[in-house]
Amino acid sequence: MGRRVEILGAVERRRRWTAERKVAILDEAFRAGGSVAAASDRHGVSRALIYYWRRQAREGGIGPIEIELTNGRVIKVDAGIDPEALARLVAVLDRGAA
Repeated sequence: MGRRVEILGAVERRRRWTAERKVAILDEAFRAGGSVAAASDRHGVSRALIYYWRRQAREGGIGPIEIELTNGRVIKVDAGIDPEALARLVAVLDRGAA
């Protein structure tokens, strides 16, 4: 009786994160009162990846970013914006009605 061998393709394990999603996670992790550990756990990403994204953002490697705020406003920022500065900007602009 012959043996049959089946080779299965690799399972895609990497998730693809949009620039907007990365920035949202960075904002959550580095805003006042935020926590890298909490953001990491909540979104299922490693803490190291969050720090890597922060370095990418500082070096302009994430890409142009458009963010829709909860009050309906939309802001566009350069990818190289400091995540902490972005968090402060979002906090100010997201207050009040559009």
